[in-house]
Order: sequence, then structure tokens, then C-alpha cells
Amino acid sequence: MRAIVLFAILAATPLAVADTGSAAPGAKIDAKIDAKTLALEQTCKEALNADPKFAEHVVATINDQTAQQHIDAADHIAKNELHVIMAYAAMWIVAAGFVIFLWRRQQDLKAEIEMLRNDLAVAAKAEEDAKARADADAKAKADADAKAKAKAKVVGDAKADAKETK
Repeated sequence: MRAIVLFAILAATPLAVADTGSAAPGAKIDAKIDAKTLALEQTCKEALNADPKFAEHVVATINDQTAQQHIDAADHIAKNELHVIMAYAAMWIVAAGFVIFLWRRQQDLKAEIEMLRNDLAVAAKAEEDAKARADADAKAKADADAKAKAKAKVVGDAKADAKETK
């Protein structure tokens, strides 16, 4: 019972702390404590020093309460399934989005490859047609040259025959 009373006295007495204006980590802070707070603090110190078992009991109670608070917090985090479910849901959404992105990209690449194949087939057909026309033109020219030579030979032979007959 004394532990609860002592703990209640310590918890109910706020300390008035004045800041020196320095924000440095090692800055000295002046504590202004009123007479009532000093008297209560002295009463607590005397009670703790008077009975060592009482002091041990207060420390054990505070340690037990602190340990229980940590255990409760850990259990709450472990049993709080909402954040775990939300984390898994977020990861599944990200994974599904990534898979959909990859699928769409693959479809676009397939369409582009098909378009390039069609363009290549059209270009190959055009090149084949151009080569066939060039071959046909070369053959026609060769035939024309052959006819011209044959005609020239016939004309040359006819002139030679005409000279001989004269």
C-alpha cells in the first residue's frame, strides 16, 4: 500500500523546469522546485531509506510495470494483424501492377516486331522486283545490242557484196 501511495505522490507532483535558453545537449538546466514539492520528495526519500524492503518493492514494481508495458506493446504489435495485412496487400498490388506493366510492354514489343517483319517483307519484295526489272532491262539491252550488231553485220555484208558486184 505504501508503494502505491508513494508512486501516486511522485506522479502527482509536477516539477517546474525552466529552460536556460540553450539547446545544446549538455546544457545545464536550472530546476525551480517549490517548497511543497521539496517536502514531498524528502518524504519519499525518507520512506525509501527507512525500509530497504519497501525500496526494493518500489523498484521491483516499477520494473515489473515497465517490463509488462514492453510485453504488452510487443504483443500488440505481434497480434495487430491489420498492419501486416495492409503490408501484404500493398506488396501484392505493387507486384500485380508490375506484372501488368511487363505484360503490356511485351504486347507492345510483339506488335512492333510484327510491324518490322511486315516492313522487311515489303522491302525484300521491292528489292526483288527492282532486281528483276534491272535483269529484264539488262537482257533487253543485250538483245537490242545483239540485234544492232546483227543488223550492222547484215548491212556490212550487203555493202561488201555490193562492192564486189561493181
